[in-house]
Amino acid sequence: MKTWQKKVLAVVCVFILWVMAGNDFFSPNKDKVEKRREEIRQEQAERERRAEEERKYRETPEYKAAKEAEQKAAEEKRLAEQKAAEETKAQEEAEHEVRQREQIEAEKYAFQDWKAKLYSGSEAVDEHWESLWQYTLTSASNGQMDAQTVFQNLRELEHNLIEDEMIFHNATIPEEMSETHAKTMNTIKQGLADWARLRRKGCEHFRLAFASGDITPQVMQESLDIINQSDAVLLSSTAKLIVLEEEINNR
Repeated sequence: MKTWQKKVLAVVCVFILWVMAGNDFFSPNKDKVEKRREEIRQEQAERERRAEEERKYRETPEYKAAKEAEQKAAEEKRLAEQKAAEETKAQEEAEHEVRQREQIEAEKYAFQDWKAKLYSGSEAVDEHWESLWQYTLTSASNGQMDAQTVFQNLRELEHNLIEDEMIFHNATIPEEMSETHAKTMNTIKQGLADWARLRRKGCEHFRLAFASGDITPQVMQESLDIINQSDAVLLSSTAKLIVLEEEINNR
């Protein structure tokens, strides 16, 4: 028999002897083990006793009343928190609506102020055009105005139209306006500035031809074409302004 086989056989024999001896050889603290087992049994019994007492208590009217009161208090707390949340939400919505309404009113007021600046520029263009362009050409065609005065009036008109054009450029978009409205307003004021610029260009075209003595039907038509182009720009810008004002006022 080999050495390792002998060792295994010895271990098996020892184990058999230990079992037959009731573990006394390997359990010198048997009393302590039994004591611990007893303690465990007692603890288990105590837990079972307490569980039984708890079960019986849960069946008493006092427990049920206390449980109902607890549930009622929890429900009342939940409802109170829900009500508070709803009130907070309603208040926030009301405040948001007020701010939104204030923003709309501020935008309306700012738009009217901005529109007044455009009207000021438009009135200036119309006044200068009527008093210098129309009056000058009518008087010159009737022989009631000399060439020097015609030339001076046209130069003065061009100068005035430059200033009128700047009125539109300087009509700053109010910060109260929404991004969409501000974009449209920029388009409108640029269109009105182009209106004044094209009228000045038509006047200049005529003046230069007049100064060189080259007033022909073709020159007159070219000047009128430029002026008609300016009128088309004016109509387009005015239409955009009307639509925008209706949109802002109907909010």
